[in-house]
Amino acid sequence: MLISTLSRFLLLRLALTTRSNQVFAFPNSSSEEDGSANRSTIELTWHVECQDRVQEGNNICTRGEENEELCKYNNDAMNDCCACGGGNSKQIPLTTEDALGTELQKIDDEVTATSTFVQTHQCLDNEGITKRIPLFYKSGAGHKSISNVEEDLDHIVKHLCNLNVEGLQKRLLELGGEAAFENDFQVTHGNSLVVRAKQAFDKFKKGCTIIRLIFSSKKTDIVYHLPWLDDFLPTLQEEVLQPLGIPVNKIIRLMFSNMPEDSDINFHVDQNGWSRNAHRVHVPIITHPDIFFLSSINRSKEILRIKSGMGEAYEFNNIVTHGVRNTGAMRVHLIIDWMEDIVTAEGDLRYSLVKLPPGQECSARKRNELECTPAVENTNTNVDNIGNLSTGEAVVSDRTESEKELKLGTIRTTTDEL
Repeated sequence: MLISTLSRFLLLRLALTTRSNQVFAFPNSSSEEDGSANRSTIELTWHVECQDRVQEGNNICTRGEENEELCKYNNDAMNDCCACGGGNSKQIPLTTEDALGTELQKIDDEVTATSTFVQTHQCLDNEGITKRIPLFYKSGAGHKSISNVEEDLDHIVKHLCNLNVEGLQKRLLELGGEAAFENDFQVTHGNSLVVRAKQAFDKFKKGCTIIRLIFSSKKTDIVYHLPWLDDFLPTLQEEVLQPLGIPVNKIIRLMFSNMPEDSDINFHVDQNGWSRNAHRVHVPIITHPDIFFLSSINRSKEILRIKSGMGEAYEFNNIVTHGVRNTGAMRVHLIIDWMEDIVTAEGDLRYSLVKLPPGQECSARKRNELECTPAVENTNTNVDNIGNLSTGEAVVSDRTESEKELKLGTIRTTTDEL
């Protein structure tokens, strides 16, 4: 039976208000059944419900549900009322059917809700362009406005579509699996390296390893193509980039990120300049149910788990605090950072493309551009023949990188990729 858009909206609001255990989120105007590419394809399962701190004779929380200004300026409402971001959290009891809740018993973090993706193969929106989180929510007032999972889900994570990435998985496993991520293996088998400060990397992502295919300077005025890009590109184009509508000349960073067995990525935010101006896409290539990708919403103190299966591509707002727990085997995500403007185009001297030779070792520790041994010559190469490219003006802004630490307990600021 078809459910009208209005009925679905009313059911959603009622379910969210009572924090029932399972909620389908369809916030856009299209219904689930009409096949619209713009409808939400995220399902939320709540693990924690909020209870008002009710004081006898005080109905402030009831008034707070109808009065947003009360929530902003009344300290009692902010502390005591769920509608205002306060109240007490209560764990929803586990049932035998609650597989997601059972999985969460493997980690110590108190997860508020789990998002899972409803299958869709419509990778582009109704206008035929790449689905995205507006960049407004990655800086300034937009970022500060993200206050809770219920209201801001679409600004934290956006499911793009389900991809078939069997070819990429097969190539990684044939290359050597986890061994292929080791620096020595990459250098001796024809890739080049971009080395980050080991102390900072180990602080957040100890044991994690990366195969880089595209890298950029901090100001994104120089884009580096690493040797293995040519080997992986045909499969990347067929299985990921073309379906998502992301041309190579808009990509500033492209890599396979491996988390080894029983490892953690500590809570952090990505605070460098380019991350606020780029969309970050995750495509799980090798994964399993014991991966817990967590996003911490600081204002509401909620934790959202983003659960994804192989090929379930999604954009994540990496300016929001996040971390990962891996209680099982190795996990590999393809990570794409892409800009809305072309960053490598013929005749545009504001941008340069550098192709690193095999075996090159480069440092990204201090300067804007990479420091390589031996030095790599800047070729300003035209890449208009790579992929299905868009046209448009390239724009450069002089952005600086921040590495300050946040005073949020175990949460820190890092410039490394997840």
